[in-house]
Amino acid sequence: MQHTTQNEVRLPTRKRMPNKTRLTITIFLVVMLAVIGVQGTYLGYTVGILTNLERRFGISSRKSGTLLSVYDIGHTVAVILVGFMANGRNLPRITAIGVVLSALSMFFLALPAAIFGTVSIDQDSLTEHRQEYILENICDPYRRSLTADEHCERQRKEEIAAFHILAMGQFLAGVAAAPFNTIAYVYIDDNLENKALSPFFLGLLSGMYAFGPAFGFGLSAGLTRVYSSITGAPPNLNINSEEWVGAWWLGFLICGVLYLFCSVPLFFFPKSLIHPDEDLNNAEMHQLRHEQLHLHTHHDHELATNEETTQRPSFLDQLKSAVEDLPYMAWDLLK
Repeated sequence: MQHTTQNEVRLPTRKRMPNKTRLTITIFLVVMLAVIGVQGTYLGYTVGILTNLERRFGISSRKSGTLLSVYDIGHTVAVILVGFMANGRNLPRITAIGVVLSALSMFFLALPAAIFGTVSIDQDSLTEHRQEYILENICDPYRRSLTADEHCERQRKEEIAAFHILAMGQFLAGVAAAPFNTIAYVYIDDNLENKALSPFFLGLLSGMYAFGPAFGFGLSAGLTRVYSSITGAPPNLNINSEEWVGAWWLGFLICGVLYLFCSVPLFFFPKSLIHPDEDLNNAEMHQLRHEQLHLHTHHDHELATNEETTQRPSFLDQLKSAVEDLPYMAWDLLK
């Protein structure tokens, strides 16, 4: 039975996170695992299809390295800006916007296939006059044919335009991914009541960065075996041919669609999952606990004094209790 006094101060206790909130934190973690998994898949996939991009658009190895570094440049710059500007804002919503922008960047990376076509050779010409067709379209600097010169000029413009589109897509992908490994981590850590779970939750997110590229390499291995036009390769062309170009653009579309699906639930998360009553100042909590402890100690002392005066044991009772305790005292001495 609890005893209360008129001067007793009620200590505001920190409310435990309800099961609904725990479930929401878990859902947020699962969604972010999916987002980071898609991001890692895209990164691994991009490396796996570089050879096909080089064949299709005549991109050199130096330009291929530039495409990969553009992503890192955009990501590094955006991480600093996002970490500075996101303070006090709805972190899940910012993360969701980043996921949507990542989806747009995937569609942007697949755009050269829509503008310039999935293949650079004519299927009928390759089937009927393979050698003649190849010779007519080689950009040989020693040839003086007007048709060849026009074709080479058009091909160079196409390659330059495709490279710039891919570079912009890579930069946008790097910028859009900035919230994934910054404010998403902060949101999870701030909304966990049991901080002991924070390293485990954040470790899961970091671990997905290692598994994601493995999915991307597997996806690139599968799609590069599919001819770029999807309708089928010419009879005289197979996967071992130098002119073979796989369906490099299809993987970007898959990643873009997955990004869009993952962005939907992130828009519905609140700014904070912790009840405002739980956000108590530590100094105030310490002072209130001290006052409460002092009142309880004083109250218990009064109760003990009253009980001692009203229920003081007699001499015979004390003697009987001492005799009963002798065997136990002897046993303690022998041990």
